[in-house]
Amino acid sequence: MIRLLNPLYFLTLVWLMAATVMFGPEGMGAVALIMAVKVLPLLAFLPFILKKDADKLMTFSLLLLFYMGYTTMLCFKPGVEGVSGIVGTVLVTVLLVVSQLEVKRQGKLRKAQA
Repeated sequence: MIRLLNPLYFLTLVWLMAATVMFGPEGMGAVALIMAVKVLPLLAFLPFILKKDADKLMTFSLLLLFYMGYTTMLCFKPGVEGVSGIVGTVLVTVLLVVSQLEVKRQGKLRKAQA
């Protein structure tokens, strides 16, 4: 299950970008700005995701809680945008669970080494 961290992370990034392009405002400048605001906080954690640094993954999980609120609000939109919100909620929730499982696993390893 821990091996899913990197693919889920990238899939979540792709979903955020695709949802911004599909449901965002008209005009490439506005879309680019909104996409940057959505994606840059997650991209800041890319090195720590690849290293699976437990301390940074805990902070990453706190960041994911904000995305959880955003995706949950999207679930209440009508039509395809609501379905996209459901997909996003599932992605963010699973990413949150997998990152916390990695933090727990590394905590057990530290305890066993001590």
